[in-house]
Amino acid sequence: FIHQEKSIKTEIKTLIQTLWKTEEMRPQRPEVTMEIQNGLYYFRTSLFQSIPKTYRRLSNALVRHYGEELHDTLLREHALIRFGSWIGGDRDGNPYVTPELTMHAMRLQQETILQEYIDRTSSLIGDLTHSRSFCLPSDAFEEKLEADEENYNRYLEENYPHFSHAPYRRKLWIMLHRLRATLMQVQQALQDESLVEEQPHAYRNEEEFLEDLLLIHESLTGHGDEEAADARLLDLIMLTRTFGFFLSRLDIRQESTVHSDAVAEIVSQAGIDDYAGLDESERCSVLGRLIEEGPDIDREQLSRETREVIAVFDVIAALRERVSPEAIGQYVISMTHCASHILELMWLASLCRLAGYRDNSWYCHIRISPLFETIDDLSHVEQVMTRLLDEPVYRELLKASGNVQEIMLGYSDSCKDGGILASGWNLYEAQQKIIRIARAHDIDCRLFHGRGGTLGRGGGPTHDAILSQPAGTVHGQIKFTEQGEVLSDKYSNQETAVYELSMGITGLLKASRGEGK
Repeated sequence: FIHQEKSIKTEIKTLIQTLWKTEEMRPQRPEVTMEIQNGLYYFRTSLFQSIPKTYRRLSNALVRHYGEELHDTLLREHALIRFGSWIGGDRDGNPYVTPELTMHAMRLQQETILQEYIDRTSSLIGDLTHSRSFCLPSDAFEEKLEADEENYNRYLEENYPHFSHAPYRRKLWIMLHRLRATLMQVQQALQDESLVEEQPHAYRNEEEFLEDLLLIHESLTGHGDEEAADARLLDLIMLTRTFGFFLSRLDIRQESTVHSDAVAEIVSQAGIDDYAGLDESERCSVLGRLIEEGPDIDREQLSRETREVIAVFDVIAALRERVSPEAIGQYVISMTHCASHILELMWLASLCRLAGYRDNSWYCHIRISPLFETIDDLSHVEQVMTRLLDEPVYRELLKASGNVQEIMLGYSDSCKDGGILASGWNLYEAQQKIIRIARAHDIDCRLFHGRGGTLGRGGGPTHDAILSQPAGTVHGQIKFTEQGEVLSDKYSNQETAVYELSMGITGLLKASRGEGK
């Protein structure tokens, strides 16, 4: 022990000496790709291990208090925790976040989560060594295994004769190679999106992979191996439900005047020459009509800046198709001052077939989150949201996308604008107004809290922050940011990550009951 203590002290001394002689600031401006990799670091370092542990702690608590019947339903049918990111999607004031970079960010996220699935599936091949001599897999499993061997065996890099009596290892071996084929497509896309060769044995989406995992779980449980089913296999099921094939939903953010300028230029092709001169009511009316009509535009006649604005929606549509419909989260409009700012974005999305009226019905594949971030904006939130939700076209589109309106509240800018006290009070009042409006219009509302690390930016313990929300404003869901300066403190190791996630869930459960304690 004396030798071990000396070794540890020497290591600590070495680290301290090295830190003293390390530059405090980066010698070069960090690139966006470096920021993306830094965000992915926390998933690899702790979150992939912390998520299953958090779910198990929650499940054990529910079973302890309410009975065994809650165990399976919670863990296998619901993802209580979802992650989002706007690293690579936040172009508000950052000219380096291009449409191509947004695509690249999502591909890096895909690469990260697929590699995790490959590692865990490979480990399961060594875990689930059950022999047909001692167990009887389900008929559904046997049918799927037979079909997979017929469809995919010719694509395997090598055969598996040593798995002849191990059905789960055979199935997992095929799954492993399908995951590798999926990863190969993603890595090709990282080099050049135009050079992607579709692999016929790759997984098309996360649902196919999850279906295979659940099939194995059901079969194991059917012949009395619940313990094996609920071990590392269940961890992988929980990760798949949480992260899909996209890891975290990528939010897009842009400042409202960028959209307004683009719309003013584009609508001139529809014969509206003085869009900037229209009042708010006229703008909403014009935009509603244009969304319903869905006019075509000539992109070649537009400026480079406007073409780039539209290109972002092209990327959103491509990611929905190539990665997952859930790959893109919200499109956040910073400095939202009026209802027309949201309708402008919706019309721009309609130009890329992300929203509109087709085949006698409305459709909407984009979720918009207006950001109210100054004291003045917070004081006008009731007027803006009432005007927006009174617009028939927007209500139809909202209904088509799930009838949920997310609204982001900015803690940092409101504090800079009016100070901590004014910021806190106006945010408190704004939340109550938003919920009243949502109830009056019969829609669900999720509040997105743009909290920073310091108290001046809305920071503080997550559990206390959730419980401090106005009564009746948290209805089983809440969304908040974790800024860069606190990521390391909360998520750099498994223990603190599990604690943070557990306290967040606990606060959500308490706040959803309408109690502040």
